Parts: sequence; structure tokens; C-alpha cells
Amino acid sequence: MKIRLIIATGLLILGFIIHSIGGELTDIKSLILSDIADNIKIEFRAVWYLISIDFLVSVIFMILIQRKKTANQNNMLIDFIGIRMLLYGFVFFLLVIYTDFRILFQVPQWILLLIIGFLLEWDKVIKFIRK
Repeated sequence: MKIRLIIATGLLILGFIIHSIGGELTDIKSLILSDIADNIKIEFRAVWYLISIDFLVSVIFMILIQRKKTANQNNMLIDFIGIRMLLYGFVFFLLVIYTDFRILFQVPQWILLLIIGFLLEWDKVIKFIRK
């Protein structure tokens, strides 16, 4: 389990950096330059950074869990992070499929989210599949 936690933490860090910096330089910059009403711009930008904060807090907890070498005692927190990532990835995937399935791999964030979730919830996913 330890190696999966390390990989998942690394991917969470990568997600945080790409979402925060890359998103600001691409999506948020385009949003700010658009003709959308200012109140909607603010709401979109706030929600964007709420996700960045979510990634950062998840990274901090994952690092703390691993530093204390008590990952087995923190299963509930690991499950909380893993299930959230699975749900985020699944919802993102469904929204893309519903909106325009042709852009599925042009917005691959859902893949990263599902990978992180599966890494953290691997044992439970395997048990569920085997039932």
C-alpha cells in the first residue's frame, strides 16, 4: 500500500500544480478576457481555486499520513480522499460524455482523478469487482 500512497501523493501534487498554474495561464486567462458577466467570472474563478485548495489539502494530509508511518491507522482519511477523487473523475467523465464525447481526451483531467482514486481505493475496488 505504501508505494500506491506515494504515487497517489505525487499525482496529487502534479494535479495541484497543473490545475493552479496551468489553469491560470490557460482557462482562467481566457475566462477573464471573455465577455461573460463579471459576477460569473468571479464565481468560476472561485470554484476553480476551491478545487486547487482541495488538491493542496489532500496533498498535505497524504504527506502527513506517510510521515507518521501510520497509514494503516488513517484508512478513513485515505478513503475520504480516494472516494472524492473517484467521484470527481466519474462526474467529470460523465459531463464530458454528456456534453461532447469527441473531446473526451482533450480534457483528460478525469483520467488523473480516476487513477488517484483507484490507487487509494485499490483494495476496495478489487474486492467490489470480485463480489
